[in-house]
Amino acid sequence: MSQGQTSLVILLPIIAGSIVFTCLLVRFIISALWSTLSSRYPAHPVLPSAVSKGWQSITLHGWAGFNNCLTISVDERHLHLIPWRIIRAFGAPPVSIPWAVITDVRPAWPKAYAKARVGGTAIHAPAWCLELAAPPAEDADDDAPTPR
Repeated sequence: MSQGQTSLVILLPIIAGSIVFTCLLVRFIISALWSTLSSRYPAHPVLPSAVSKGWQSITLHGWAGFNNCLTISVDERHLHLIPWRIIRAFGAPPVSIPWAVITDVRPAWPKAYAKARVGGTAIHAPAWCLELAAPPAEDADDDAPTPR
């Protein structure tokens, strides 16, 4: 066996092992982060009246970003988070979050985003979908006394 062939025999298992290790590590991290939602909010069918947008981003726990890899659908019952197929392969199944469990919705930076709590999980997501969970703000002037 020549020196080049010996190097190749050694190098190929190292590269293959590195790829397998990296994939397993990524799967562990993604499934651990996403399981805070997927264990409590399994996927439900998206209703035909839903509004859906692709290439959306959310952040979980204040630091774990799933950037531009989700389709977010909003219907009367749920906020649906549908990861791309490659993300699903790494342990993040679609979830359907009931509107009743989305609380503490407030504006965030950048302005196109909002923060909220889903159960005990902090999320940062596009404002267009989270604002639907927020109760309408009461008009401050309604409680003011009528001038005479």
